[in-house]
Amino acid sequence: MRLVAFLPEHLDRIHADARDRRPAGNSTRPRPGVAFTLMDADRVMGCAGLVPMGRHVEAWAVLSDALRSRPMLLHRQVVRALRMLDEHWPTR
Repeated sequence: MRLVAFLPEHLDRIHADARDRRPAGNSTRPRPGVAFTLMDADRVMGCAGLVPMGRHVEAWAVLSDALRSRPMLLHRQVVRALRMLDEHWPTR
């Protein structure tokens, strides 16, 4: 598994029910911001990102069925991505 920079075409490669191919949260589609895609070889497992909203951020995510069924893997990758973001986008 590896995290790569998000590209919009990654959303078309997620294996999920059609109703789940839109980001969770208030967005109807991902917006510019900081985002990653989790890859397993050439398979897109999920995409997620943060959109700056003044002093706050809005999070979005689109997960494959395979990633949704592995909550511990999902948790580890989110922690890993947040650490990477903190290194490049410090909040302190």
